[in-house]
Amino acid sequence: MITILEALAPLFLITALGYGLAQMRFGGEALWRALDNLVFYVLFPALLVKTLMRADLHNVPAADYVFVSVASVTIMAGALLAGWLSFGRPISGPAFTSFLQGAIRFQSIVSVAVASALFGERGLTFAALTVASVVPTVQLYSVLALSVFGEGAGEMKLGQILRRVASNPLFLACVVGLILNGTGAPDFAFQTLSLLGSASIGLTLLSVGAGFNMGAARAAMNLVAASTVLRLILMPLLVFGLAWVAGLSGIARTAAVIGAAVPTAASAYTTARIMGGDAPLMAQIVTVQSIASIATLPLFIWLAQNAP
Repeated sequence: MITILEALAPLFLITALGYGLAQMRFGGEALWRALDNLVFYVLFPALLVKTLMRADLHNVPAADYVFVSVASVTIMAGALLAGWLSFGRPISGPAFTSFLQGAIRFQSIVSVAVASALFGERGLTFAALTVASVVPTVQLYSVLALSVFGEGAGEMKLGQILRRVASNPLFLACVVGLILNGTGAPDFAFQTLSLLGSASIGLTLLSVGAGFNMGAARAAMNLVAASTVLRLILMPLLVFGLAWVAGLSGIARTAAVIGAAVPTAASAYTTARIMGGDAPLMAQIVTVQSIASIATLPLFIWLAQNAP
C-alpha cells in the first residue's frame, strides 16, 4: 500500500496545486478553458497515438482486456436503465441521464496517469486499450440516453449520435495509433508525439484540480452519494469479477480496475448542459467523486495487486 500511495502522491499533489491556483484566480477562467481544449484535442490524443503505435499488442491479453472493459460498462448501464424503468422512473429523465453518466463514464486521462505512474509503458498500453474500448462505448450509451430521456429528447437522430461518437478526438487517436501499429511510422513522428504527450498528464491534473467545485460538493444529496458508490465501489468490483472470469491477472487486471475506479469524466458536465441533462446534478457528482476517489482508488489498486 505504501508503494501505491507513493506512486499516486505526485498526482494528488499536482491536482491540489491546480485547485489552489484556481482559487487564487491564476490566469482567469479563460486560461483553464484553453488548457482543457489543448489537452483534450492535442496533447492527450498525441499520448494515445504514441503509446499504441509502438505497443506490443501481441504479448498482452488485448481481447480479454477489452471484453472486461466493455462488458462492465454495458452491464452497469443496462442494470441502471432496467432499474429506473422497473421502479416507475422515480427521478426525472434528465436527472437519470446525469446519474447514468456518473456511473459509467470515467476520467480517462487520470486513469492513464495512474497506470503510467505505477507500471510505466506497459501500464500505458493497457490504459490506452481502456480508452480505445470504453470511450466510444460510454459516449454511445450517454448520448443515446440523453437523446431519449434528456430535455428536448428525440431531437438528435441516430446518424448524428454515431457521428458524435466517431468524431471524439480520443477515439480517433486510438484508431490512428492502432493503424500505425500495423503500418509503422518514422522515428521523428514517434518523438514528436512523445514530446507532445509528455506534457498532457501534468497539465490535465492541474486542470482537474482547477475544476473542483466545493460549493457543489456541499450541496450533494442522496442521488450524488448513490452515483458515487456505483462508480467508485461497485464498478471496480464488477470489473474485478469479470477479470477473474476472463482470467486476467497482474498488470492487466490492475489496469482494468484502475479504469473502473477513477471518478466520472469532468466533460460529463458539459455533455449534460449541452444535451439536456441535469447539469447542476452532474456538477455535484463530478466534484464529490473526484474527492472521494482519493480514498477509494488506492484501496482498489491494492486489492487488484494482492488478490489471488
